[in-house]
Amino acid sequence: MTPLQQQIAAAHLELIQLTLAAAHDPHAQAQLIILLDTMHGDGWQALSHAVQTRLGLSTQEHTACALDDEDRSILELIEHAQQQPAAFQEFAQQAAAHNLQHTAQALAALIYAATQGEREALETLAELHQAADTPAALATSAALIHIVEGERQIDVLSQMLPEEQAQLIQMVLTALHEIEA
Repeated sequence: MTPLQQQIAAAHLELIQLTLAAAHDPHAQAQLIILLDTMHGDGWQALSHAVQTRLGLSTQEHTACALDDEDRSILELIEHAQQQPAAFQEFAQQAAAHNLQHTAQALAALIYAATQGEREALETLAELHQAADTPAALATSAALIHIVEGERQIDVLSQMLPEEQAQLIQMVLTALHEIEA
């Protein structure tokens, strides 16, 4: 993959992975349909229709929407992933790790701003907490708030967290330590 293809694939990783999984997993197919409906509502009509048509998920006629260059690139990446699943899986793992690191750095910067009393940062953390819609998301947002309040012990912060969220909190603490140093 070229660097541009890697960037596009990382940005649309969920779509590509669900598209691959939908061929073999009815649950993934249901998730893909929900994602495609959301994408359609967000202005990705041509791409969502093209994916639905290619997978046989839709028999409805849609008004003709032309695919743009990015849409075509995403469809090409889906085909590439279907043809070379092992290579794509390796890329997906790297992209997920990169996205997790970026998320941790952004959260650390937000927490640092909140500890400095920046109102917008505090409001953003409160909004994150209010938007949390699963027990893991609630526990993660609570851990972030505890970090703002001064807690820095990973075992205390990650008591109620699944492994992936505990890893994120550890990465946030590491990034925050670098900011504060």
